[in-house]
Amino acid sequence: MEALQFNISVPRYVAGKVLGAVYEPLYWSGLSCLHYGQVDEPALPGPDWVKITTRYGGICGTDWGWIHLHSSTYLTTFGSKQFILGHENLGTIAEVGPQVSDWSVGDRVIADLLLPCSPRGFAEACPACRRGDYNLCERFAEGALAPGSVLGSCADTGGSWGPVYVAHHSQLVRVPESVTDEDAILVDALGSALHSVLRDFPEDDQTVLVAGAGTIGLCVVASLRALDSRARILALAKYPFQAEVARHLGADEVLVPDGNRTHYRRLMELTGGKLYQPILGKPALVGGADIVYECVGSSGSIDVIVVHPPSAPR
Repeated sequence: MEALQFNISVPRYVAGKVLGAVYEPLYWSGLSCLHYGQVDEPALPGPDWVKITTRYGGICGTDWGWIHLHSSTYLTTFGSKQFILGHENLGTIAEVGPQVSDWSVGDRVIADLLLPCSPRGFAEACPACRRGDYNLCERFAEGALAPGSVLGSCADTGGSWGPVYVAHHSQLVRVPESVTDEDAILVDALGSALHSVLRDFPEDDQTVLVAGAGTIGLCVVASLRALDSRARILALAKYPFQAEVARHLGADEVLVPDGNRTHYRRLMELTGGKLYQPILGKPALVGGADIVYECVGSSGSIDVIVVHPPSAPR
C-alpha cells in the first residue's frame, strides 16, 4: 500500500534541518524524513485487535512539528524509527481478530490515539494506567508493540495517513450514525479543548481570553458556549476568517494582533488592566483576563498574550 511514512535517520534529519530552513518544500520532497511510497500493510498484532480502513486522517500540529523537524529528538525515545503518520483518525473496521466480540466489520470507529499498557499486552497496568492517566503510561517503549506513544508513531500500528491501520479493541469508540465524518474527525481536537474547559470552568461574571483561533481555540469557544457559560469571551485570532468563526461560535470580542501591537491596548481597555512598557521588549499587561486558555503552544503565542498575575494561564 502507499502511505506517508516518517523515516528518522541521521542523513535525512541533517538534510532537513540544514536545507529545509532555507527551502521549506524540501521537508516533503522525499529528501528529508517525510517520504511517500510503498509500505507493508500492518498485520493484526494479536487476536484482540482490528484492522481499519481509513476514511479521514487529521493533520495535527504535532504532525506539522514532525515534518518541519521542530519536535524534540527526545520524543524518538518513545517512537519507532519508521512509522506512518496520522493519529487523528476515522475509519471503518475491515477485519476483526478472533477474540474481538463487541465489534464487527463495517463499524465506523475512532481509535483512541494512545498506546498504553493494555494494547502493549501487559496484564498488570503500570501505576499511571491504573489511575486512568494513560497519557503518562510508563511503558510506551516496551511490551508486544514497537515503541510509540500514539497511533501514528508506532511501526506496528500504521496511521491514518495511510489507507489502513490497526487498533486494539480497548481503543475503539463507535461513531453514532447522526455524526458526520467531517464532525467525527474533529473529536481529538474537541477533546483537547473540552478537557481544559472542564478543568477550569469560568464563573459567569469572569472574563476569559482564548489565545489562538485555530481548531482547538475555536473548539474552546464552542465548548464554553455549549456548556452554557455566560463568561465574557475574548479571543486572539491570527487571520480574519478565524475571527469570523470565533464570533459565530460565541466570542464576544475578537482581536487580530498586528505589527503595531494595538491588541495590547485593546486588551487593556476590555479587561481594565494596566499596560506598562519596559525599556526593551513588548508591553506588559497587569491585570487582564481571569482565565487564559493558551491554544497555540508556542513561545510566540505566550509572548503575545502577555499574561501577568492575577491572570491564570491554562
